[in-house]
Amino acid sequence: GGYHIVCGPVAFEISIPNSDGSARTGIANTAGTRFVSNHGSGLNNGNWHQVAFTLDGSTKRTYIDGVDVGTQAYTGTLETHVSGRAIGTFGLADGSYGLNGYLSQYIVFNRTLSSNEMQATFENQRGRYGI
Repeated sequence: GGYHIVCGPVAFEISIPNSDGSARTGIANTAGTRFVSNHGSGLNNGNWHQVAFTLDGSTKRTYIDGVDVGTQAYTGTLETHVSGRAIGTFGLADGSYGLNGYLSQYIVFNRTLSSNEMQATFENQRGRYGI
């Protein structure tokens, strides 16, 4: 397909479009409204990268290598139950958008990390990958 899926499906998604190597992040609220956005670039260059996003209740913020690369406004109540979620594919039954790469860690926090915490997380991990 046109994406490398880190986690999917659409109600909770991190993926990388082949076209520009941006970070595509998506979440949904309980009303079924999807909030998806693409930010940054260069993730398809063959190097190790940290890709993350946070939600503080009103803003979804995307990070690449500890740097804030874009925001999207968010409204509603976060959908916290997403069936069929999978790591490395779009969903449990859909193998058409698989990840072409490796995942070293996948972490979900139960709180919003600050920009400083996001930068520190990247700095703490980058040496493991020669970055």
